[in-house]
Amino acid sequence: MADSPIISFTDDQKEVCIKTLKDTYFAVKQLHDLISVDKLNESMRETIPQLVEYHMAEISKIIGFDSASAKKVEEKHAEIRKANETIRELEKKIASNNPIEGLKEQLEHYASLFQRWWRADGFGYVKEMRFTQYGRFEAELGISFHRSSIFSKKPASERQSKKEWLESLKEQGYKIYENERGGDKELIDCPENKELLINLIEQRFPSAFIEGWRNQRIYEAEGHVYEIHEFKVDISDLQDLKALERYFESEGEEEF
Repeated sequence: MADSPIISFTDDQKEVCIKTLKDTYFAVKQLHDLISVDKLNESMRETIPQLVEYHMAEISKIIGFDSASAKKVEEKHAEIRKANETIRELEKKIASNNPIEGLKEQLEHYASLFQRWWRADGFGYVKEMRFTQYGRFEAELGISFHRSSIFSKKPASERQSKKEWLESLKEQGYKIYENERGGDKELIDCPENKELLINLIEQRFPSAFIEGWRNQRIYEAEGHVYEIHEFKVDISDLQDLKALERYFESEGEEEF
């Protein structure tokens, strides 16, 4: 309602409430993931909803909502606490049961797939890639228009391929700066190019988040013209990387 008063929170209440909401989200997501891959067992069927119920009861108390579920959870407080511990133990057990043999090769394989994709569908240059302790994949990507090798056995074909690629980029709406000598090309730092890059990344990797744009001035250009130099991609779901296997199989992509 328009006249309904706004609820005020202390800094502590707000911080605890937001943290508990995040915990609730992760519990619900785990339930979603287990059901999606048909791996929900009877133990987790009981544990996760109880955990969600406990978190929501905590949130209800903070925001002052006197819900029936909150009262019910309060009565089962000790039992739910135990459920909270159980889910963490189960998560640790699941993680410890995964064989570590071949893990290094798997990570290298997925990183290689990503690099191959950026060369094929993107702009070639990968500055750095890393897997984090939280199971995320991060990559710092650069923009390069060099797609041929001085050792190429098909230089004429590669020049034609590059020409067609540049034309397709322009048709897609990319704004490209070309110096007067027709040599180096740069991707202009503008909203249109950033939007196209974001769409390119997110369509292939739904869990991706793009941040850390870096630009630099194109000194040969008149006025203050900047190029997109680098940007960072954060992929939270490693299944997005694994999906590249099917993508290359279906597309029959070849490495440059």
